[in-house]
Amino acid sequence: MSRENPNDKGFTWWSVWAWLGLTLGNLVTFAQLAELPEAALILVGLNTVLMVLVLRYNKYAFLIATVLTLNPIVWLINGVYLKRRWNHPRVNKGSATTESVAAY
Repeated sequence: MSRENPNDKGFTWWSVWAWLGLTLGNLVTFAQLAELPEAALILVGLNTVLMVLVLRYNKYAFLIATVLTLNPIVWLINGVYLKRRWNHPRVNKGSATTESVAAY
């Protein structure tokens, strides 16, 4: 039986947010912009790229997708959620650490 680190932050909402965006977000966009199919395709394409990046634990994509909701309540909830995970290794696996930058 393996034990998880009690200090490790969970990422359940991260995946739920991305899958909701990919499914319901894209469906709502298509429904609301039925008369403007070109605009709907562009927005769905942008949303899909952002949500796939969120599924890959890209913190900047999570931030951009949150801001683009234009919903202050979502900004608050996701802002607190993201702030607590901003320096987590899972979302920083592709970026340089402060130690490696300081070495140069």
